[in-house]
Amino acid sequence: MGTARQPSTTRTLFALAGFAIAVGAVSLLVSGGPGSRAAPPAPSPSPGITSTPLDCAANELELVGAVDECVAPVPYSAEPCSASGHILDVTLLVGGGSFTAFLYLEVNGPFVGPGTYTLAPWPHPLGTPNDLPKVAVQQDGTGAFKQLVHGVRVQHYDTDVMWQSVAGFLIVTGRDGRSGAVSAILEESVGHNATELGAELSVIGAWNCP
Repeated sequence: MGTARQPSTTRTLFALAGFAIAVGAVSLLVSGGPGSRAAPPAPSPSPGITSTPLDCAANELELVGAVDECVAPVPYSAEPCSASGHILDVTLLVGGGSFTAFLYLEVNGPFVGPGTYTLAPWPHPLGTPNDLPKVAVQQDGTGAFKQLVHGVRVQHYDTDVMWQSVAGFLIVTGRDGRSGAVSAILEESVGHNATELGAELSVIGAWNCP
């Protein structure tokens, strides 16, 4: 990932930094002590991959770039959200219009409860213990299968595109790990944790486990 990023990505990174500052006070309040409560931050405007915001509803996530769609979680009981010890593992089935995808939010090892987790290019795949926080989007499709990765059941799709986080922030506001916000830049996966520069997707807004 040593290749210099394109100007559009640089602008996006500045916007994401502003998003993190705006929600930082919320994260601090939530983790500040017993009894503190706060609702997930409201979705921020599109971070810059496109100049036309989608005007999504407050309960929707905004996908912009490779896909332009407002999506919201739909019931999906096969992969419940979980926060246990130092692991946050969230799988949300999200849909909007004709688009359906799985949104993965993972902090496997450094999870310490409510707060802001910085996203960076992946050194290892989803499910790897003691690794960096990750956000991924993978389109739903017919080629689904489960694979054990270090003892974790990970959903894969043979026929559909996956985007993985390279920058941004994952925010957890709920003490039970079931709510928060995300503002992330993802790039299309080409396998072995590598991505294709320029094939970008931004994900921004509040998330909640159904």
